[in-house]
Amino acid sequence: MKIRRILILMRHGTAVSGSLASSDHERTLTPWGCQEALDTGRQLAQRNLVPGAVFVSDASRTCETWWSMESELRGAPAQIISALYGGGRREISALAKRIDPKVTCVLMLGHNPGWSNAASWLTHEPVSLRPANAAILIGETVEWADLLGEGAATLQDVILPVSRPQP
Repeated sequence: MKIRRILILMRHGTAVSGSLASSDHERTLTPWGCQEALDTGRQLAQRNLVPGAVFVSDASRTCETWWSMESELRGAPAQIISALYGGGRREISALAKRIDPKVTCVLMLGHNPGWSNAASWLTHEPVSLRPANAAILIGETVEWADLLGEGAATLQDVILPVSRPQP
């Protein structure tokens, strides 16, 4: 039986410049980046898009993005996945095996260019994710793997943070 499934591909919030961190992997969020993440989390909750499974890159900025928004979503605990750092469509597709088939909404939190490229590949639509943007992909499928193939999903929306940086 086919089930409506929702995949949220979200990019981390605005991070500090690379010159301020010891490595790209260790870059943290700016205060603005934390606010962006909170805003996006709030919007997801308002749309009742609360994930039953959450997968997060192990980079500092993606973990901080999740920590900034998780109180709004009150969903499943995050699984920190090192393969999502620098990952894209292959890593996203490989996670299909780890998703409980009863789960209907999944959040994957990662990086560009992999996330924008994956969203474009999954939907056959151009998708460009800026910091803290969340692409909402949907499909009616039997298994999660069916939604994670080329052109298998429909782009429903891209959620943008609503707050703006202070001058």
